[in-house]
Parts: sequence; structure tokens; C-alpha cells
Amino acid sequence: MHGDVLTGECNEGLRDLMKGICWKVYRDVKFRERYLKDVENEIRTEEEYKKWLMVLDTSGEMVNGCRLTLNIWKDRR
Repeated sequence: MHGDVLTGECNEGLRDLMKGICWKVYRDVKFRERYLKDVENEIRTEEEYKKWLMVLDTSGEMVNGCRLTLNIWKDRR
């Protein structure tokens, strides 16, 4: 997905796709309960969610938004 993991640089178009998926999750109660239940105390506003998306996940390997998108992709069936 990235050209350079140190910069978090996404291949062309993937960043926009990831943003769309992440915001759909935030705005849809069913998806929010399914995918954000572990962080619901950290995220109370859209601004907090926006910041959370760009923070490194617990593995320290990718940002939360990317991890969230990959979790959704994994559950797609």
C-alpha cells in the first residue's frame, strides 16, 4: 500500500479511498459500534477522530486509519 513506510506515503488514490471508508465508519452507528468500540472513549468529536486516524496504531507499524481500513477489508465477506 505504501511506497515509503517511514513517511506513510500511500500509492495514488489509496489515501482518498481510506479516508472515505474511515469517515463512513464514523458516521454509521452500526459500523462505529463494530469497528470503534475499543476506542470510543478516546473519540468524542470529529476533530478527535480525525487526529486518531493519523496516530500510529498499537503495533507502531501504521496509522490507525490504515489499520481500520485493513480490518474492514478483512471482514468484507
